[in-house]
Amino acid sequence: MCLYQIRINLPGKKILEINTKGKPIGQDVDLEKIASVTEGFSGADIAAIGNTAVSLVLHNYLQKYPTPEDALKHSSEALVSMHHFEEATKKVRNQKEMKPEEKPNLSQYR
Repeated sequence: MCLYQIRINLPGKKILEINTKGKPIGQDVDLEKIASVTEGFSGADIAAIGNTAVSLVLHNYLQKYPTPEDALKHSSEALVSMHHFEEATKKVRNQKEMKPEEKPNLSQYR
């Protein structure tokens, strides 16, 4: 019996563009670079990176400005930076590499 492996290039940058559309993305974000370090990731993995990066920003922002008034005054500060994408990529990669029995039950926030 022969097993063949077919490699398909995934459109990582396009998936990131779709998942970050309308989100407050900082000027330092390089989607091409993020796509290049996520080679071999599925579309769902790449979408998870975008969602996780946004979640990191929201989590930090709401901790910093807990009242609605403060949050509104400083809303321009809630930008997703390259640092957030790098952190999100690490989180998704670590989860992806875990064995099924090691994976904890996770909520939407990674």
